[in-house]
Amino acid sequence: MRTVFRLFFILIFIQVVLMAVFLLITHKKDVVTRVEDESVANEKEQQIIEQKALAFESFILETKSLEESKMETKEGVVHYLGVKKEDIPTIEQKVNNNDTQFVMISFDGSRSLSSWKKTLGFAQEMKSKNIPISFTYFISGVYLLPSHQKSLYDLSWESPGRSDINFGDSVETTDKRIGYMNQAIRDGHEIGSHLNGHFEGGSWTEIQWVEEFNFFKDIISNTLPTKIDRNVDLIFDMNDVKGIRSPLLSRNSALYKTLASQNFNYDTSRVVKIGTEPWKDSNGIWQFPLVYLTVGGKQSLSMDYNHYEAQTNVKDTLNAGTVEWDKAKKEVVDSYLDYFEREYTGVRAPINIGHHFSMWNDGVYWEALKEFASKVCSKSNVVCTNYSDLVSYLENSQL
Repeated sequence: MRTVFRLFFILIFIQVVLMAVFLLITHKKDVVTRVEDESVANEKEQQIIEQKALAFESFILETKSLEESKMETKEGVVHYLGVKKEDIPTIEQKVNNNDTQFVMISFDGSRSLSSWKKTLGFAQEMKSKNIPISFTYFISGVYLLPSHQKSLYDLSWESPGRSDINFGDSVETTDKRIGYMNQAIRDGHEIGSHLNGHFEGGSWTEIQWVEEFNFFKDIISNTLPTKIDRNVDLIFDMNDVKGIRSPLLSRNSALYKTLASQNFNYDTSRVVKIGTEPWKDSNGIWQFPLVYLTVGGKQSLSMDYNHYEAQTNVKDTLNAGTVEWDKAKKEVVDSYLDYFEREYTGVRAPINIGHHFSMWNDGVYWEALKEFASKVCSKSNVVCTNYSDLVSYLENSQL
C-alpha cells in the first residue's frame, strides 16, 4: 500500500513540475512577443513623429523660387579631412576617367536601428558582388542623447529638452546606434550632420545657427556640461563631419556663413533643375543640390518623403506584394533612372538622392532605391560614393 501511495505522490509531483515548466515557457514567449510588439509600435510612432516634422517641407519648397540654379563662384580652398582607413580606396582610385558619373546616395535622421542594419547590409552585399557603394549618413544629434537626458539639449529660444523628432531612447539603444555609426565609418561610409531637433531654421540668425551647431558638436564629442551616459565611444569626431543637409531643407544666408565659420565644406539643402553642376558659393561652401523630379505624373524631388507625398498624400496605404505597391515602386525606379540617364547623357552632374530612415508605404521607397543602385552602380564608369569623397576629387581636380 505504501508503494502505491509513493507512486501516486511521485506522479502528482511530476505533473506539478511539468505544469510549472509549461507556464514558464508560455510566460517567456508572451514577454518576447510583447517586447517585439512594443518595438514595432515605437518605430511606427517615431515614423509618425518624423512624418509630422517633414510635413512642413512642401510648404517651404513652394515658397522658394528657382534662384538656387544661379551659379556662385569664388576662389578659395576647402580642406578635406576624413576618417579613412588605409584599406579603403581613395576617390582617385575609384575614378576611371574624367567622364565619370558620380551617384550620391544619402540618408537623413539615423534613429532606426533596423534601417542602419538594412542600409549597411545592402552596401556589404553590393561589395560582395564587386560593386562598391559608399553612403553619406546625415545624423541627428538628438538620437545620441538618451531620452532621460533630453534636457541637456537646451537652445536659448526653446524650452529644455524640446525636439520635433524625439530623442535616443535608452542608453542601451543609443549605444547600439553608436555601434552602427562606427561600423559605417569602418565600412568606408561618411557621417554628416542633420543638426539636432529638426527645426525649421529659415529665419534663424547666425547666432542661432552657431548655437545649434555647437550643440551638435558637444553631443558628438560628449562635452556638454553634464556627461552623456554612454558605454560606447564614437570612433569619429567633428574633424570628420564636413557637410550637412539642413532639417526641412531650410536655409538662409546666415546658415552658409555659419558653415564656413564652423569649418564645414559642403551643403546638400538646395533644390535645382536636372543638369545643374555642383558649385562653390561665395562662402567657399560646395553645393550639391537635390533636383526636381516627376513621379507618376506628379512633381516630386529626388527624396523619398516627397514621393510619399506625391503618391499617397503622406499616408501609408500601400502593402508589399500588391499591384498598387508594385506600381508605386516602378514609378520611383523609373523616375530615378530617367534622372540618371539625363545626367549620364548630358553634363554628367552628380546624381543626388536623399532618403530617410523610415519605411513608408511598407518599404516601397527603400526597395526602389536598392533596385536603382543595383542597376547604375554596377556600370564601369559610374562611381557611387559619399560627398566628402566627391569634395576631395573636385578640390584635387582644381589644383
